[in-house]
Amino acid sequence: MTTNITEPVLTDHMKQMLDAQLAFVATVTDERTPHVAPKGSLNVWGENELWFHDTQDGQTLANIRAGSLVEVAVVDREQRNGYRLLGAPVVHDDGEVFEEAARLRAERGKTPPQAVVVVRLQRIESFRPLVTSES
Repeated sequence: MTTNITEPVLTDHMKQMLDAQLAFVATVTDERTPHVAPKGSLNVWGENELWFHDTQDGQTLANIRAGSLVEVAVVDREQRNGYRLLGAPVVHDDGEVFEEAARLRAERGKTPPQAVVVVRLQRIESFRPLVTSES
């Protein structure tokens, strides 16, 4: 069971978890087949956006270009806690966002991305059930 967090705003705890743990990005194909991929490049972009880059122009990016929403799952096994974050993606093949991602990759000695995806969050859910006084 998941617990809804009403405001789609990233808390400091969520940001720390996204920074420290490997996140998985889920999309769907045109045939409605789920596609899940690890995204080591996923980062926080403001209070209610995430971004990641695609270096392979693979299935995740193809699904997004075809209109798929994005769901991100991140879990800290030691804390037995995590989040599911759903949002609408925007692909940047050039422009300011793309250039910033390319700059950050270059600083780490990496090649430029094929594209950068910014995900505007619409819903955030916790994997941890709410603890109530009745529990």
